[in-house]
Order: sequence, then structure tokens, then C-alpha cells
Amino acid sequence: MFSSELARVRSTLEEVLKRTPEESGDLQPISMDEVLESISSIVGGRTVRRLTNIWTTDPGVPCEVRLRGLAISLDLKQHFQPKQTVFQDSAFSDDEEQYLQGQEVTTCTENDYCSLSENPPAESEVDIFYTTHCNYAIINNLFWSHWNEVWLKRVIFISDALDPFLGEMDYLNYVYTTFELAELFTYHIPEANTTYRPGRYLIRSYTLNAGNVPSNLPKPKYHWNLIPSHMRSLSTGGLVEMNNFAQITDNLHKIQEKLQQEGFLDEVAQSVKDCLQTRKLKRIALVGLGYFAFKFAKHYRTVTGLQQLALTLALGKHFKVAVSCHEPILTQFEREYLNSLGVATPPVSDMSSPEEGLEGDEATLFYMPRCCKDLVSMVIWANRRQMRRMLLMGARCSGQSWFTENYCKAAIAYYEKAEIIPVRNINLGFRKSANKADDVGVNAFDETVISTYPAEVLPRVSDEKPVLYRDDI
Repeated sequence: MFSSELARVRSTLEEVLKRTPEESGDLQPISMDEVLESISSIVGGRTVRRLTNIWTTDPGVPCEVRLRGLAISLDLKQHFQPKQTVFQDSAFSDDEEQYLQGQEVTTCTENDYCSLSENPPAESEVDIFYTTHCNYAIINNLFWSHWNEVWLKRVIFISDALDPFLGEMDYLNYVYTTFELAELFTYHIPEANTTYRPGRYLIRSYTLNAGNVPSNLPKPKYHWNLIPSHMRSLSTGGLVEMNNFAQITDNLHKIQEKLQQEGFLDEVAQSVKDCLQTRKLKRIALVGLGYFAFKFAKHYRTVTGLQQLALTLALGKHFKVAVSCHEPILTQFEREYLNSLGVATPPVSDMSSPEEGLEGDEATLFYMPRCCKDLVSMVIWANRRQMRRMLLMGARCSGQSWFTENYCKAAIAYYEKAEIIPVRNINLGFRKSANKADDVGVNAFDETVISTYPAEVLPRVSDEKPVLYRDDI
């Protein structure tokens, strides 16, 4: 099973690899042969002594991205014929380990590169480290352990496009701001296609050449077991890494306890009641949540999503109403978790259909925490003839600009007369980055307001369907 899945992924590499030509700036296909040629130009005819793939994301799980990284490593092995090939992780499945051994790939689980490396390659040799899914601390330690002219002239690092200003990652920072970087390839992570917000999550891989090497940088103080994958430690505030449903639930409960202790849940619930007036809340539609348990998402996005989801679920429980989540970028893991809670995850849409199934004085609360203004405006337009059927919660669409005037006409008309109740901005102490001690924290509810329209019909809004700024939904 493992070998057949790997073979499938390996056969499709040509379909997913991309590059960004300087002349156009747009992603274009690149073949694996071109990737190998680029690396060969840096190898420069030397013998590859050792090829090491270091993986620290979701240990031992044969996900699509892990299989793809392994497939690329095996293509590197086949092309360069290194004397030794190593796959390093903190855990391996039995099938994976057996397969790798059959491919003459050594498995390693214990090296955190906290001691200086000895025995550099000969002048005619080179070592290659493939670290496109390796946490920042290990990459920083890896640089430190090879931090001299001899090693750096005889080693090639293939790595992600990392943040060059990570606190206390001195070696990583120096490399990414000083060394020569050459773009190698890019590919989409299949779980991370996005429609509600611009941009795609990309893995960008680079090779490094040695430059002037300073000798006064301090020894790293982080070890593998202290820094989880991609520096996304959720330990701050008592949260944990999420590899199963129970861990997500545990995080949500901890956040809800904090919200309750701060009196925030009661405040928001009362504001919703005030906006409802004599109406009855029928359901809550959470739109544009983003990721909340995706292993490749940025730390602050994960923590923000968790807090917004925790509030939504708590409100659903308080009002005893159904909750739905409209978010096309959810991973299958996240979608299945929500479904296990009874949260519906409807098919992707542009949100241009009006609310249906409401009777009498019933209304829907649309919580749109991270939606672009044009999507908020689309929801308003869709319900322009039944404004008393909806409440809005999210950032207020304010400020005149070319964008708002052309894509947010319904929202502009709505907020001219909408009754608005501000939501208190609350900081629960979750930092934006796990490795910056002075981080100000994640403001998941910044500038949030709850609003309702005082009339049934929104005036001066055309029946012609608006065009979203991004039409890739």
C-alpha cells in the first residue's frame, strides 16, 4: 500500500512542480529534470557523499506532502547516486521504514544537531540536506553545526522560504539575509487551495552558497524536543499540538474557559440578543474561518481560527441553535472534525443565495471573522429583500476606496443605517509566534462589531448580481 501510494505521487511530480520566471513573475511548470539540473549546477561535478532528508512535520504520517517530499528525495538519490541516503524523523510507520530499507535509505530519529559536525566531505565531495518540511530550530542548529568555511563550501541546503527575522534564530537569519539564494522550485500543498482570500500556500525551496562566515554568533539553545514542527508551538496558554479530534476539543475547551472567565461569552451573547430585539435566532453561519488545525498554517492563523471557532460553538450552545461553517480551504481533517460536532460544512459557494427556511421572526447570525469586504457585501446583497432575517458579526466595512466603491456597494448602503454594537477587543494571551518573547499576542476579535439593519429592504441596491474581486470560487 505504501509503495503504491508513493509510486502514484512520484509519477505526478511533473504535474505539480512550478517555478517563477524572472521575466513574468507568474508560476510556470518546471520538470524534475530541470530541478535536478539546477542542483547539479551547484554540485559542480562533485560526488554527493550523503543526502539527508530531515522531516519534522506530523511524524510518521504518510500524507500527500510527506510522500511528495520523499518522492523528490528518491529522485535526488537516483540522480546523484550518493554514498549514503538518510531520512530523518522522530517516528516512522512500519511500512515506511521497511520500504526505505529496501531502497537502501537509512532511517534516523535522534539527531538534533546540537554538537559541531566533524568529518566534512573531501574537497571533491558534497553533502546535501533536504529540509523543506523541517522546523526552524532544527534548521538553525543544522547551520550552526556546520558553521565554518570548509563545511559550508561542501554542503548544499535545500529549504523552504523561511521568515528571515525569527527571534533567536541567529544562524538562520544570517543565512537568509546574507547568503546567495537561488529559487529551485515551488509547489502547491494540495490541502491548502484558497478562494475567500487571495494567495496560495506555497513551498519555495532554495539552495545556498557559502559567503563570509562570522564567528561571533551564539550557540543555539533550542533542541528538537523543545520546539514543535515549524516553530508552531501551541504550548503558550496551555494549548497543544493537534493530531487528533480529542486534542482539538481540548484546545477549544481551554479557550472557552478563558472566554467565560473574562465574561466575554456573556457580553457577546447579550449583544446578539440586543441586535435581535424581538426576533429569534435560528442558526449561526460561520463564514471565512480559515484554518484552525492545519499543520502547515501559520501559528497565529491557527490560534486565531481556534478562538473564533470556540466563540462560535459557545454561542451555538448558548442559543441552542445549529452552526454551519462555510470555508473552502478547510482540510479534510478539519472538515471531519466539524462534522463530528454536528457542524455542517456546505459545498463551496459565492454566498449569493438568500437565507432560506426561516419562518416568522427567525434570523441567521452571519459571523464573518476573516472575510474580504466584497464577500461580506455579497451576503448583504443576497438578503437585500429580507434584511430582518440576518445579523452580521465581523469587522465593519468602512472607508471609501476604489475597491469598496466598486465591489462593496451593498455593504456601503448597509452600514449607512445599520445599528451597530461594538465587541470588546480581548487578548487571551496567545502569542503570534511561539519563539518571540515580546510578541504582543493574537487579537482574534479586533475591530469586531455586531450589526443589524432596521428595515426589511435595503434601498438603492441593484438586483444585478455583484462580481467578486476574486472569481476563483
